[in-house]
Amino acid sequence: MAPNSLLFLTFFLSITLSSAFQLGPIRLVRDQNGIVTGAISPGRKVGGRSEVKDVESNKDVQELGRFAVQEYNRQLQENHTTKEELLSFSKVIEAQRQVVAGLKYYMRVVTTVSHAEEPEGHGKRVYDVVVVVKPWLGSRVLVSFEPVKGRKLGFA
Repeated sequence: MAPNSLLFLTFFLSITLSSAFQLGPIRLVRDQNGIVTGAISPGRKVGGRSEVKDVESNKDVQELGRFAVQEYNRQLQENHTTKEELLSFSKVIEAQRQVVAGLKYYMRVVTTVSHAEEPEGHGKRVYDVVVVVKPWLGSRVLVSFEPVKGRKLGFA
């Protein structure tokens, strides 16, 4: 087998294995003797979550948080649930994004109770929210809206 064919085969197998085991990209390095070696760089897991940076200034994420609260309120009213109080959106304080069949956003959303007669700050409530967005369909779906109970974001 020609040296170039062997190099190509090795490279191809390395790429296949790194994809199969969800490893990072492969880096090829030529040493002073002209020998090419490869190393797999640590990388992000395929389909894994990534932190959304500057969440509070990210207009798209804030809009998704607002959508989630509006959708939650709509579902309450649609189900004629009178026990639950309607919420007002305040802000998204933390978010992660995951590529699935679309984009799945895990957000921590701060709300206030619309008609809270409580002292300043006591009407605030925090929820872990999941929204799936399929931009090519123009679709946004509220998947989950749960009160935070000392959990880290990500529903561990």
